[in-house]
Amino acid sequence: MPSPRNLRPNVPFLTNYAVGLKQQAGIADEVMSVLPVDAEIGVYNLFKGPEIYSDQYVDVRAPGAPLGEVDWSKSTAQYVAVERGLQHLVTDEEADVMGRQAADQAAIDLVRNLLNLGLERRVKALLTTAGNHGTTKVANGTGGWDDPAADIIGDIRYVKRGVRIASGFEPNTIVVPDDVVPRILKNTALIAGGAVVPFFSIDQQSDAKLPPRFMGMRVLTPYMIANTANLGQTASLAQLWDGTDTVEILYVDPSPGVVSPTWGLQFRVRTFGTQGVDVGSVRSQGGPGRFGDFVWMRRKQAEAVTFKEAGGIITAI
Repeated sequence: MPSPRNLRPNVPFLTNYAVGLKQQAGIADEVMSVLPVDAEIGVYNLFKGPEIYSDQYVDVRAPGAPLGEVDWSKSTAQYVAVERGLQHLVTDEEADVMGRQAADQAAIDLVRNLLNLGLERRVKALLTTAGNHGTTKVANGTGGWDDPAADIIGDIRYVKRGVRIASGFEPNTIVVPDDVVPRILKNTALIAGGAVVPFFSIDQQSDAKLPPRFMGMRVLTPYMIANTANLGQTASLAQLWDGTDTVEILYVDPSPGVVSPTWGLQFRVRTFGTQGVDVGSVRSQGGPGRFGDFVWMRRKQAEAVTFKEAGGIITAI
């Protein structure tokens, strides 16, 4: 009779567990929707302008004539999907104490969190680069938004208007880092509400949190934690987005496609694993002390800004 140690666990439950987990504390999937693709290398559209509102066309059709043809103003670029993955050794001792399924799920939690941290870093770099936005604005006020009299509403309205005109779409998302929130909440115009009624409630001011919607847009405040110390050294923990002195305003299509303009996309290879995620385990062949199963998670994807005019950035916050 074969030893139970040599029997592979039922991996599909791990796949379902990994795919079903929500993004933890990050905003990568919220600002760059996932677009499943079939190939590791492919071409995608780079959109340029708001043809959806163009009035430079002729819609009168003469008898026997073809209909006037319209199209998006776009070019193309190439994505190259990169495989990223990590694995964790679940020892036999841990599995005996916790149970195999619970121990494997804990391993997936670990590798998935670290993969998402890397994704968040890459998306943050794209999002906070002024060149990836069609509208830019330097924050008003002496010292930026730290000035209680800064014209925050004016700054946001300027960028919203710029995105609307440049892209043809109404911005629906604003990204506000956590250490920027207190600067907004102490703004005299917003606290006073222009007169008698405060814009923010007392609870929101005391919790230092913005409402879920702000000036007609959903508010995203990322809270992902990063440890910048080398492995084995004393931890140096901070929120990944702390120190970011920008606020971004975007149009994000929640149901993207190759001809659906949106600020940015994640191109994830759908044939890689299940729904673009590969999860599995294999018996460790290591020496003493390495008895157990390696549990891994892998993804193959690329991230790109596809419509910079659908984004605006406020700098020097």
